[in-house]
Amino acid sequence: MTLQMAYQNAYASLGPDLSEDAEFDLSCLFEHIFGAPRRAPGNSAREADSAKLAAFNALAARYKAGEPLQYLLGMWEFYGLPFEVGPGVLIPRPDTETLVETALRLLKGTAAPAVADLCAGSGCIGLAAAANLPNARVLLGEYDEEALKICRQNIRRNRLTARVASLKIDAREKPARTLGEFQFLVSNPPYIPSADIDTLDASVREHEPRLALDGGAD
Repeated sequence: MTLQMAYQNAYASLGPDLSEDAEFDLSCLFEHIFGAPRRAPGNSAREADSAKLAAFNALAARYKAGEPLQYLLGMWEFYGLPFEVGPGVLIPRPDTETLVETALRLLKGTAAPAVADLCAGSGCIGLAAAANLPNARVLLGEYDEEALKICRQNIRRNRLTARVASLKIDAREKPARTLGEFQFLVSNPPYIPSADIDTLDASVREHEPRLALDGGAD
């Protein structure tokens, strides 16, 4: 089977009720597995490796079942930086980049700001701030162990271990030890009322962590 046929068969397997993003998403999965763009010259003649073909078809089936593209890829870009993502953390979204932009604007001119990112999840907000503020010291606080693990992987991936620390913190409680002073706090906490969780898109409701979504009764 050629690479072109592999993509065409996978796309047909998604069925008639496709989202407007399906072609882009499947193309991302194709490139992730085969290491070449879907429309690369020669795909109509190049034979698909059997192991890679099986892996691609498996991802296409998981995508059809509603699993988010970002989790299938295991990586996603946020504010120009690479982030590992998985079911333990919210998927970084472009809307959240406005929070980073606001932080950078407000901290402009501060010589060596200390920034705390609470409910850090993947660490995308605090790490984006650190990457764009060369003299900043950033603390990423996260309560969930799985999210904290991914957060720490992203600190290393973005080579910011010298200026970014991570700590298990429940943002609702006073820290168990003194953390120092901070000029700026950023956070994307759970803010969706519990009663609204069931109205969310299925891909969010069924796959992203409820702990990071459910803001309680009010």
